[in-house]
Amino acid sequence: MAGRRNIYEKHLKAGHDYAWDGRWDKAVEQYRLALAEFPEEPPALVALAQAYRELGKRAEAAQVYRTLAKVSPRDPVPLMHLAQLEAEQGHVAQAVDACMALADLHRDAGDIRQAVAAWEQAVRLAPDHIAARQRLAAAYAQLRAVDKAVEQHLALAGILQRMGQVEKAIQQCREALRLAPANLAARNMMEMLREGAEAERPAPVAPQEAPAAEVLTPAAETQRKALTELAGALFEEKAAPAQPQGEPTAQAADRATVDALISQAIDFQTRGLVDEAISSYLRLLKMGEDRPAIHFNLGLLFQQQLRFEDAIEHLLRSVKAPEYRLGSHFALGQCYRAQGQVGLSIEHFLEVLKIVDLETVGRDQADDLIQLYENLAESYQAQGDADKARSFADSLVQFLSGKGWQDKVREARKRLGGAGEGVTVSMAELLEAEESDEVLRALSLGQEYLKRGLLAAAADECYRAVGLAPDYLPAHMKLADVWLQMGDIPRAADKYRLVADLYALRGDEKRAVAVYRRLLQINAADTDARATCIKLLVKQGEYEAAMEEYITQIQMLARVAQVDQALALAQEAQALIREHDLAPRWQAAVLHQVAEIQVGRVQWKAALDTYRQITALSPTDERARIRLVDLHFKLGRDAEALAQLNELIALYRERGDHNRMIRVVRELADLRPDNADLHRLLARAYQAAGRMAEAVQELDLASRLLWDEGQQDGAREALRELIALNPPNVETYRARLQQMGG
Repeated sequence: MAGRRNIYEKHLKAGHDYAWDGRWDKAVEQYRLALAEFPEEPPALVALAQAYRELGKRAEAAQVYRTLAKVSPRDPVPLMHLAQLEAEQGHVAQAVDACMALADLHRDAGDIRQAVAAWEQAVRLAPDHIAARQRLAAAYAQLRAVDKAVEQHLALAGILQRMGQVEKAIQQCREALRLAPANLAARNMMEMLREGAEAERPAPVAPQEAPAAEVLTPAAETQRKALTELAGALFEEKAAPAQPQGEPTAQAADRATVDALISQAIDFQTRGLVDEAISSYLRLLKMGEDRPAIHFNLGLLFQQQLRFEDAIEHLLRSVKAPEYRLGSHFALGQCYRAQGQVGLSIEHFLEVLKIVDLETVGRDQADDLIQLYENLAESYQAQGDADKARSFADSLVQFLSGKGWQDKVREARKRLGGAGEGVTVSMAELLEAEESDEVLRALSLGQEYLKRGLLAAAADECYRAVGLAPDYLPAHMKLADVWLQMGDIPRAADKYRLVADLYALRGDEKRAVAVYRRLLQINAADTDARATCIKLLVKQGEYEAAMEEYITQIQMLARVAQVDQALALAQEAQALIREHDLAPRWQAAVLHQVAEIQVGRVQWKAALDTYRQITALSPTDERARIRLVDLHFKLGRDAEALAQLNELIALYRERGDHNRMIRVVRELADLRPDNADLHRLLARAYQAAGRMAEAVQELDLASRLLWDEGQQDGAREALRELIALNPPNVETYRARLQQMGG
């Protein structure tokens, strides 16, 4: 039996109200009553699972997520939560199964990075899981993360060797060496396997709880890369200069010294012998071994010794290398923060976030996102609010040092989407807000409710986000979007205007324009909003975009009978065109608006002059030429009208656009049915298009009109043109021509 939608929504709303007040047991009751009507409604299932989690009822929450996974088989979120809950309960096998299913879902959707994250979680839970490691190895190779792919192949080799499958283990080593031929660990393991020695087994993970993954900051991750690169340098092929047998050359001896120093530096650094590592790296630089990896490692080592000026000197060199940008910016941010230079530290921390955030947006948003980060960094330097700056810097450090921060950026972008059409949002703005995780969660739920048409629930979540972060404008944008979907256009328009004004006050003109345009989509008659939008576009140097708004504004003002204001705005637009030497098409577009106003005021001579200006700017402007023909006829200047029309017909013939030519002349002839010249021109248009029967009809009509007007010669000439077309009843026309004295 079908459920009752009104009862369902009543209980769902009641559940949200209880959840808002933190009365989770009551919320559960209401959500279950809602599900009694529609057992497979995702919004109610999501809300029930969350309520169970708040009550600490992991098993019940897990069961709800299992149901959600069946109801929405393409949604990865239920599986993600299910894996986490099973791991928290110590159900390792079930958690691993959920991770593998989640990974398959991401892979099938083409999101290989999210699939990798799920396989990595499976391996952390079950280190000997062969399928997960095999898929990780293939995915890392696809992503060109060679070191990580090699690591998985070697782990597989160890697992297979312990299972007694030595040949398969050796094959995994071969795969590792295929990816990284100089990898010492792979070569050593292969030799060990051939000699029958047992591979070292990874430390087992306690089954009762999910293992804590190692948290690597961007600097720590980059340090691994630097050490790996330097280790690989020991196996680089060196040019072997020609030399006589006997003692090695000085060049060969220097190379041997460099290799020894690299090996020492790596050894000292990995053993925590900071002074010794610094000494080795500095000697390498003196010998001309100027590598970004060396500068980066020196930067981190000097930072450990609190020698921040020295650290900054080397990090500013390594940051220029693309592969070291992420870690170098993070370490620079830490150094400047330690020195109390909060503005500079924020600048570098934002660079880290920007690098990853840019990977989550399309090319059309990239420029806007870069500008957002630059504006944010500049605003903190300009505000002079030291406490706020320090708080933001600390929140950035905390986020960038957290577990899986890069995945969080991607997931946040995916869940939140845009704050509104045409409006780009940066992750940094979200981190500015307190309780940013809760804000994101509320907006994500609101977006989901909005998609499913649960507008009241969506509005509640947006209210919650606004309450948590009143200064986070994207939350206000989402609320306006919900009001718009609810049909409350005045309220939505007011909210869009407020957000646009606030962006403008903050100096973020680009997003202010985007929101004003969003407002104008729902209220095109808001001339105040469009006037502000025009000013902001001109300020940004977006002159052509400003011209589009000028023309629309002139049209809107003319439509509401504010003609003088429209003409004044047209003069303003023309001044902008002249000042910035814009393309002639913009001058023509503005003049068209002026001419339309003049025609509406019956100022035909003035309109005629304006349309002449347009044709001088754009000789092929069809609309202007049609207007010129019409105005000449209205002013009784038939000869000039026909001259203009002949020029227009020549233009159509040049383009081969016979249909358009016929349509235009037909409309003019219909407006002036007694004008024989128009009918003769229409006949020629039909003839050029091969439509002979219609050409004959028009020439017949033209001949009769001319005869009735007393223009016998013209009438006979039109009839001769008709006979030349040789219609089926040509004899009838010949007889008529004889009667007319022809």
